[in-house]
Amino acid sequence: MNTIKLRQIVARARRFGTAKDGQIAMLFALMAVVLISAAGGGIDLMRAYHARQKLSEIAALTCQYASRPSVLQLLNSTTTSNPGAKSYADTVGGYIDEAVKTQLLNWTVTNSDRFTQTGTGPAKVELAVAVPTAFAKIMQITEIPVSATAQCYDSPSALPPADAFVVKEGFETRGGTNAKDQGGWQYYTINGRTIAKPSSDPGATPVYTGANNSVWYGTGYCLETDQVGTISSTLPEGRQSAELDCDDGAGSAGNSAISTKVDLAGGNYELRYFYRSRVT
Repeated sequence: MNTIKLRQIVARARRFGTAKDGQIAMLFALMAVVLISAAGGGIDLMRAYHARQKLSEIAALTCQYASRPSVLQLLNSTTTSNPGAKSYADTVGGYIDEAVKTQLLNWTVTNSDRFTQTGTGPAKVELAVAVPTAFAKIMQITEIPVSATAQCYDSPSALPPADAFVVKEGFETRGGTNAKDQGGWQYYTINGRTIAKPSSDPGATPVYTGANNSVWYGTGYCLETDQVGTISSTLPEGRQSAELDCDDGAGSAGNSAISTKVDLAGGNYELRYFYRSRVT
């Protein structure tokens, strides 16, 4: 009996010494750590790449804003309490803050010199963030630094002044060939058609000629002008506002479009318009 038990113990010991199951389990455990770390590191890198894309978009948008003639005019402001250069930099800096919110950047911009411009020299945007890691912390990496840079212009003097208008329209003109007066407001038919029969071709007949002799063509139903207060509108000047959902007072028409043709030389231009939706 004792001899049989001794043989069984020896046999089991030999099998234990030659077994490979434990080695496979140990190898799998080590490989699992490597695979999980690699996958987690990839996720961290993707988050950093996403932040880099967002920073590049914000930098490009900021350069477009900083190059607007109306914004560049702040460089000519020379009040004692708010010198032009400071007002310009502060305004662009405020735009960066707003762009960070609207572009849904989930990380805080860490550098203080985000926008730099000196005198008549170039302007540049530099943005930096530190993206916290989730998985790379295993390797003692707690954050990934990310940055983006954009050159806005070489000199602000290369841009046209803000008061150099190519086209300016306030819709202050009343009357005309196509005008149908309804008392407090007017609508202008397109190509002589009735409102019930919209036009799909702007043709050669102007719908509206502005106070500055800008000529507008239209498609759709009609162009309508109303005085401020008749419709929900906020205007920078004058008393008239244009509606593109004209209805001749009966609610029977629909949306229209207007356009004007302008030949422009090579250069930088700014388009500004004031719009408010009827939907509230």
